[in-house]
Amino acid sequence: MAERLIDAAATRSRREGFYGDGTARERLAAGLIEGVGTADQADLDAVREHLRKVPQPFLDLLERSDVRVLVAHTSILEAYPELGTGAPAGAPPGFKNNNLRSAHNLTAREIVVSTTTPRSRTVVLPKPGALLLREVGFMVDALLGGLHGRRSAQDQRWQEARKSEAGLPEWLKSDALDAELYAEVFARYFGGEKTMRTAWPTVFAAFEASYDLLIAEEEKRTHPIRLKRITKFMRAHVLTNPALGQPARLFVAELAQREQGPWDRLDSERHIKGVKLAGGRLLIDTKWGEVPYIFAEDPHDRPAEKARAEAFFEKFVQSAPRMSAPTKASLKTRMLDEYGPWRAEQFDQVKSVFESRGRVMIKTASGDIIL
Repeated sequence: MAERLIDAAATRSRREGFYGDGTARERLAAGLIEGVGTADQADLDAVREHLRKVPQPFLDLLERSDVRVLVAHTSILEAYPELGTGAPAGAPPGFKNNNLRSAHNLTAREIVVSTTTPRSRTVVLPKPGALLLREVGFMVDALLGGLHGRRSAQDQRWQEARKSEAGLPEWLKSDALDAELYAEVFARYFGGEKTMRTAWPTVFAAFEASYDLLIAEEEKRTHPIRLKRITKFMRAHVLTNPALGQPARLFVAELAQREQGPWDRLDSERHIKGVKLAGGRLLIDTKWGEVPYIFAEDPHDRPAEKARAEAFFEKFVQSAPRMSAPTKASLKTRMLDEYGPWRAEQFDQVKSVFESRGRVMIKTASGDIIL
């Protein structure tokens, strides 16, 4: 019993710590929002008050992903007038586009929310704060998923929970509304809604388990030992590198802090040979070959990165005789998130991939890699 209480207290402490600094959340929230149409300072202040409820790492994610939160006064038509006054697909009778109070655009990386409603509105909707947090939930879920698509779609426990939750209406259990449910739970959880724990206990537990995993990943990313390793990489290859100007050095510093890469190798001092710029790309020369990053607002050429991982899988893994099907499937998923030889532009350093005692072994010209 004592151990369970200690574990519960430790979990609460970690969740509270994940929220970060209140002043930093306020600053990030203020920097994300932008007024449109007839919105005034009072509208911006109202939205900022709700946005600052989101944990700091999520606000950081929105900021570095160039997401904008557009604040309207009466309707999202103030941000998207091209929608006109028609009715959105699946809308109830009497509901028009000018009744819409929130939306998100993953392609443009925009969230829009209005603080009031037209007088002609006939359908009761949640308060602006809940709508805002729901749209943030959509965006965070998509951004965290990276090359996989939405993160929640890859979470087996979440998928099982939403289909088995007795308290959920059947229509909310459909695959088509998976993203809607996750966003709804996100909004209720960070908005401080108190009834979800008892009304949807299975879904609530799955969301908290996913949240705790995110916290663990953030703790790993910001661990002092990892930051020390990044500092050594920066000093050795970036800070005094005459081939890199100050913008490129800042770019590499931010990239290394938020992404897994060559700098995370325990043998990085021997693994990394050098860093240079060529044709608008940052190239990190490693024992596995050159690893490219796009020197731009988004450091990854996502389609090319995914294509390289798929090419590596097809060449070395798909038909590997000494590897089980579950291990192949697991490695295929890991390759989209983790740094490895599949990130190199060429695979000429790789000899073979096989499984040994439950571990993946990659033979390269410079030595064996154990995953």
